[in-house]
Amino acid sequence: MSAQNAVSAVPESAAPKVRRILVADDNCDAGETLAMLLRLDGHEVHVANDGLGALGLADASWLELHGIQGFAAFPLRREGANVGVLALFSRRRLEADDVRGLSAAAELLAMALPTHTADRTIRPLREVERDAIERALVQTGGRVSGPRGAARVLGLKATTLQSRMKKLGVRRPPR
Repeated sequence: MSAQNAVSAVPESAAPKVRRILVADDNCDAGETLAMLLRLDGHEVHVANDGLGALGLADASWLELHGIQGFAAFPLRREGANVGVLALFSRRRLEADDVRGLSAAAELLAMALPTHTADRTIRPLREVERDAIERALVQTGGRVSGPRGAARVLGLKATTLQSRMKKLGVRRPPR
């Protein structure tokens, strides 16, 4: 398994000036060069040259089976509180532009997540499922099937989604 590039970054708006970054690269020279450049920018950098499996991020056989070549993890922070982590395994190398884009996505995701989990009440699965289906239908303009349909968004077969809609009493939104 060849782990080409793994980076852990913090979203810019929530981050202090110094970031802790993990660089994992099987090519020792490439990993150290990237680490040196990041250190010049004032970041705290750790380097691993034995691949993602050796880092304990996932089982080495799973990484190989799925062709994983990169990993990135971004803390999700909102109003000074940690609200989660966005972790991504990639089948290709993650370049600097990829990391910047993922960092921005993590910032947006953090804004959508609740800050305190203790305040949330547990809802019945039926209610959660109904809400997810209704949101997917609104997002797709009422489409159930096809490449831009709600079934695709939810990772279901169209017939399964139709069955769940019937069972939960969900109707397509008006166009």
